[in-house]
Amino acid sequence: MLLALLTALVLPGCSVVKLAYNNAESLSYWALDSHMDFNEVQSVTVRAELASLLAWHRANELPQYASVLDKLQRMGAGQVTPEAVCELASDVKTRFQTLLARTEGPVAAMAPSFTPAQLAHMAARFEKRNQKWHAEWLDGDASERSARRTKQLVSAAEWLYGSLNQPQRQALASSSAVTDYQAQAAYREALRRQQDTLQTLRDIQSSSAGRANAPALIHGLYARSMNSPDAAYQHYLAHITQATCKAYAQLHNSTTQAQRQHAMDALKGWQTDVRALAAAGP
Repeated sequence: MLLALLTALVLPGCSVVKLAYNNAESLSYWALDSHMDFNEVQSVTVRAELASLLAWHRANELPQYASVLDKLQRMGAGQVTPEAVCELASDVKTRFQTLLARTEGPVAAMAPSFTPAQLAHMAARFEKRNQKWHAEWLDGDASERSARRTKQLVSAAEWLYGSLNQPQRQALASSSAVTDYQAQAAYREALRRQQDTLQTLRDIQSSSAGRANAPALIHGLYARSMNSPDAAYQHYLAHITQATCKAYAQLHNSTTQAQRQHAMDALKGWQTDVRALAAAGP
């Protein structure tokens, strides 16, 4: 439930997102409420916790993002290695984990108040999302899935570099980041996380012992969300992460002077936005 929201909070630099960040408390509340259908008492609690979280995030995390963007600018001026790209991805993951950890206590405190009807509502939302994802990624043949994965990688690259040329697009399409991508593995892991979330909340709700043990149960859920207990998925994720780092490193090393300047200008603009957001205060 929280992962999409948290990802959006981790990457707030773009000017397009600046307005959204300044309205993140309301936007976050409605995103969460769409999954849980909060009652009146829960709504008050969630809004207060979001206000506290976002104040902390602005003061503590935005300066960290400015540092990451500075590192990106220094990296982007020259050639890069797959290892450097993966190191940067690890930096972003660390920021995500820091934010996630901050939400653990409030979620554990609220979890005992969730009703069976709210968990059924959450399950229905999961199912709706699963149907859409299945239609987009698993229906159709292998060539259609490869085309969609290529489009995903190209779109992410063009967000930074501007338009890619045809050889660059083709290099991404033929990379192992595309050819080795397994949509079914990603889908199975998403289902596992959803069922884990629902079962953990049911365990908390079902007994006084579960309610008393909510902090430990939520802690375990968060740990499994960040590091899957499925060894096969762990192996696949490590492989596809390395493949993607290699593909993007090769792409960066093929960029033109104009594309690199586009990237430098974009990164500098995002860094300016992040610093302005941090300085603005709550």
